[in-house]
Amino acid sequence: MLVEKWQSEAFPALKAEAKRTGAVIYFVDEAGVRSDFHAGTTWAPVGRTPTVKTTGRRYGLNLISAVSARGDFRFMVQEGNVTAEVFIEFLKRLLRGAEQPIILVVDGHPIHKAKSVKTFVE
Repeated sequence: MLVEKWQSEAFPALKAEAKRTGAVIYFVDEAGVRSDFHAGTTWAPVGRTPTVKTTGRRYGLNLISAVSARGDFRFMVQEGNVTAEVFIEFLKRLLRGAEQPIILVVDGHPIHKAKSVKTFVE
């Protein structure tokens, strides 16, 4: 039901606003990757426990990206957590050199609702 409401009401309203103001709509999300993540499987002879050798060293990073329906793509790599301050830095980079207004579509992640982010956006 929420998806239907988004498709029939919210998104058409955003598209109309973008057309009226000459803005581009970006869809924003964050993702994290870790060097020790393993989603696959392994095998071993019957009766022997399978083992996978690793160094024990771990590395992770996060990515914030914005993509438009017309294929514009912007991203920022972040070592460590994505905080409200990091998100604001991404927004500053997104705005740098922008030739038209920007409308962002974000999810419900707490950093998007942070007071500092709201203040920056206003």
